Amino acid sequence: MSEITRIATTLKGKVPDKAIPWIVAQSAHETGTSLGPWTSNVYKKNNNGFGMIQPRVRKTTSLGPGTTQPGSEGSNPYARYTNLEDSTKDLVLWLKYNKIAWLNINSADQYIAWIKKKGYFGATYENYLKGVLSWIKKLKLPSIFPAFAGGTILLIGIIALVLLKK
Repeated sequence: MSEITRIATTLKGKVPDKAIPWIVAQSAHETGTSLGPWTSNVYKKNNNGFGMIQPRVRKTTSLGPGTTQPGSEGSNPYARYTNLEDSTKDLVLWLKYNKIAWLNINSADQYIAWIKKKGYFGATYENYLKGVLSWIKKLKLPSIFPAFAGGTILLIGIIALVLLKK
């Protein structure tokens, strides 16, 4: 199963359907290298699909500290997970801990502005947004995820079509 499918399936029912492509692209951005999405050392060594640092206070699905961040990003260790699904569940826990108000967030740029305000990333808003929007386009997420509004069976059919194209 692809990372896109694994993240989307884990998010279904936990976040609004409209947010799923933004969060999939967020993961691709956090773990992407010149080789493509989900190729970073943080992802490969820690199953960390979102660049999450080890939480100190909030509830988490992390197994504990993983590899340490590069000096330019701080000294806190990245969180380590059993799999990408647990990493995705931890992002959902972070969103809930920070009291995301989904009714007020209707676009990728509003979502990115909100996670920036909550301290999720240190890059500029403009650079992070540009990266996430780039992954939405590269991964063709808008053409995949409108099916979520129509239900799980339609989603499974579209995922199967995407996989057959590969």
